[in-house]
Amino acid sequence: MGILLRGQHGEFALNNRGWVSLLRLGWDRGWRPAGTSPPPAWEQITSNDPGRRWNPADYVTCKGQKVSAADAARLAEALGSILEDLPTHDSLVGEGITRVSAPGCPPWLYFSTDRPISQFEALGGPNKDAYEAFIRFCRSGGFAIW
Repeated sequence: MGILLRGQHGEFALNNRGWVSLLRLGWDRGWRPAGTSPPPAWEQITSNDPGRRWNPADYVTCKGQKVSAADAARLAEALGSILEDLPTHDSLVGEGITRVSAPGCPPWLYFSTDRPISQFEALGGPNKDAYEAFIRFCRSGGFAIW
């Protein structure tokens, strides 16, 4: 399953694991979530249950909840703090990696190693450009999580 982040400045798509990893890395680097705003249809969804309130800690259910521009900028700042430390080379070469391609889908890598892979290894090398693109996306303004 995937995540689509949609803002006035564009869209950014990634998988669930990648999104949660970026949120966790942001937390580890000092980002403290300001909280999301409910999606536009929240009042309609909860009309039969007026006591049900929006959980502002929800960054993962993909209901269209909104992340403010200030919160996105703070996430970008936290994630950007490791940018210079990420390797530009592929540090996972020779680690039991299998490239999987399916028609109509982007290629993805399957790691057949029991060794834990660090965030620096996962985000560096061939993924560093996408990591930088995500930081630019967050710096460009708020977005909705779909």
